[in-house]
Amino acid sequence: MGTPTINAAAEATRARLARVRGRTLLRRYGGWVVLAACVIGLARPLIWPLGADDPVWMGVPRALGLAIAAMVVGWIALYWMARRKPAGLQAVRALDERLGLREVVSSGWALSGSSGTEALARARATDALHAIDLPTLFPMPRVRPRWRSLFMGVLALLLVMLGGSYDPALAR
Repeated sequence: MGTPTINAAAEATRARLARVRGRTLLRRYGGWVVLAACVIGLARPLIWPLGADDPVWMGVPRALGLAIAAMVVGWIALYWMARRKPAGLQAVRALDERLGLREVVSSGWALSGSSGTEALARARATDALHAIDLPTLFPMPRVRPRWRSLFMGVLALLLVMLGGSYDPALAR
């Protein structure tokens, strides 16, 4: 690959940082989304109580439906938060930080529309970018769930099915 321009490197870095941010959010908040969905499924008797004419078994699909709906809303919110790209200046500053430079790339990016003595700053930034490897500079976090997490998810789903089907009004 040839030497990238400063703007092309900034745009590629913005895209890479958005993907890294998305995976980081998924890793950090994915479990909380599942937990919130389980709590909403367990709160089914308060949110969507059974009527006098409804069969008792109707609580299970209602609890599962509420939990799935809450999980979908949570995943959509995570996706919406993760899809934002950082600003161009943030991207080139991240490049400077990872490459160990002191505002070389960000100065060249900021002065890319100017002419005259700023050409030296642009040339220096272009030289710094000649061998960048974004996957090495910004590695993707691991988001693959562990077996323990999968087991806990299945256990939470069973808890929602059992606990969400209970209705105190029918117990009397």
